[in-house]
Amino acid sequence: MTWVPVGCVPDTVRTAALAYDLGARCLVHRVTPGRMAVTAAKGILTAALTAFLAYLCATAAADGSIFPAVLTGALAVAGVVFLATIVRAVRATGDTIYRFDSGLVHQRRAATRVFRWDDVQLYRDVVRNVGRGGGTVSMEYTYTVRRPDGEAVVLDHNMYWDIAELAKDVEQAVIDARFPLAIQTVMDGGTVGFGRFGVDLAGIRDGDDVVRWDDVDRVEIADGYIGIEQLTKRRTPRYPVRSIPNVVVFAGLVETVLGATRR
Repeated sequence: MTWVPVGCVPDTVRTAALAYDLGARCLVHRVTPGRMAVTAAKGILTAALTAFLAYLCATAAADGSIFPAVLTGALAVAGVVFLATIVRAVRATGDTIYRFDSGLVHQRRAATRVFRWDDVQLYRDVVRNVGRGGGTVSMEYTYTVRRPDGEAVVLDHNMYWDIAELAKDVEQAVIDARFPLAIQTVMDGGTVGFGRFGVDLAGIRDGDDVVRWDDVDRVEIADGYIGIEQLTKRRTPRYPVRSIPNVVVFAGLVETVLGATRR
């Protein structure tokens, strides 16, 4: 992927970049027809399977077979949820992400939206698909970039062929923009919030509970979950990373503060 100068992007994008001081260059990521063809095919198969499961559910219910009706009904509901995701992705055909140094511009047809890295919450969801032997077959990424006003743009594998590259790039940009302020806030005696968690000089806060730094072993992120491993507890509660905003900044902040307390 090659950086392009701001003068080479559409006028609306260039105007937005200049207005929000995003920088003089960008990387361009597009939702391509090829990607949408694959996604649309998945949607058609999902719709057919969901309709078949709904039919089985209705048939089982009519026969008084409660367990098969509940099982196939639950699978049909899951199919509807997945189908909604597919429909959302297909609607994104032609979307373009312009990734600047200080933020991104999302363009969908005539609409242009700006997201500055220092003003967003990044939510990550990673699903590991496991094969029969227990090994990883593939990784599916979904990243949601959300502004304080609630505006959001979703980036996932159903839309972008290069989602792994795009996601890594966006995560690093958010780290570069948010981490320096986060560590400075903590060292100055403040608290930085990450959803249910907060980080300050006392330790890691989870609601009214505080895990003090001398009891923190490490923060582990694996298989779509995050856990705070403690020296005094064997069991580590784990939470979905998709529920923690800027989770990579959180993990980096904990590692830095923890290192400083052990010097």
